[in-house]
Amino acid sequence: MKDEYCLAIRRPVGSREVEEYNAFGPWVQAVKKVSDLPPRFDPYWAELSNATRIVKVPYRVERREAFAGSDLYKQVFAIGPDGLILLSVEGDSVSRRDFGYGRIAAISLVSQLLDGHLVFEDSGGGCGLELGFNTVSSLLVMDLVDRARENMTAAGRAATSAPHSIGPDLARAPGKEDMLSANLLAEFRAREGALSIVAYQGACVFVSPPEAEGRSLGRRLIDKLRRFYIDPVMLLEGHSELILLRRSDDPRRRKNARGYGYAITWLPFTSLLGVGLEPRRFENGAQVTVLRLASAGRDYEVFFASAPEGSLPRLKALVSLSVGH
Repeated sequence: MKDEYCLAIRRPVGSREVEEYNAFGPWVQAVKKVSDLPPRFDPYWAELSNATRIVKVPYRVERREAFAGSDLYKQVFAIGPDGLILLSVEGDSVSRRDFGYGRIAAISLVSQLLDGHLVFEDSGGGCGLELGFNTVSSLLVMDLVDRARENMTAAGRAATSAPHSIGPDLARAPGKEDMLSANLLAEFRAREGALSIVAYQGACVFVSPPEAEGRSLGRRLIDKLRRFYIDPVMLLEGHSELILLRRSDDPRRRKNARGYGYAITWLPFTSLLGVGLEPRRFENGAQVTVLRLASAGRDYEVFFASAPEGSLPRLKALVSLSVGH
């Protein structure tokens, strides 16, 4: 975005431009009045004023390299009464995308150190909406997620034909060995209320069959290079959606490729199309069990050392809610 910013339009500097520059930083900011809106987006204020939430997303440029009177913000995102609105600077114009709540198949929030992405999957399989942000703005972005989920429910996308009772936990809760998952679970239960653990897999190492059989020392050292490591993953059941907590979108990694982030996906029951468990082998020959969640937007694969006990019947029952709806 720095190269894009270098081409940003400059305007005469007035008091509004100075005020905007003084408040500028890498964070997403709320827009509460017309003067908060970046000047490039002024023509859209009348259409945005009915939104419950409006935020502006800055270019990824160091403050010392930015100029008052330039386009400091690349996007404006709004939670409107009928859907999401994303305005983006495209050269010397502004593009607009409207995304109705009925089109949202899932919402994913991906965080990797300071790099964050908020993704709204399209139930029609098309290109969804994606918003990049600095994770110092995570609290504000989480509020956007909550408002979007509420509107999805009100629009009927996350509502089921009958009240849904959450079942009991099917897996143990993460402990001290996985503090990130434990903290996320505690945070979600504090925010969401009742949640059930459908499946949980702690960190796991998958070794090749030759290594497991105990070959020569030299051979075992070679086999170690072929190990696969899987970070913890947890699947939760709420009143109207599944919540998938992962360390990253990539289910596998080499030893030195550990990530320091997480990915959260909210998947409404009404988006579920099917579930299944299937055995699979990694390139090193190690056997794993894959839980596959097919949805209206995309398919999700969750890797386990063994089949999560009791999860398949529970998930099939949730798919039947979608079919009934």
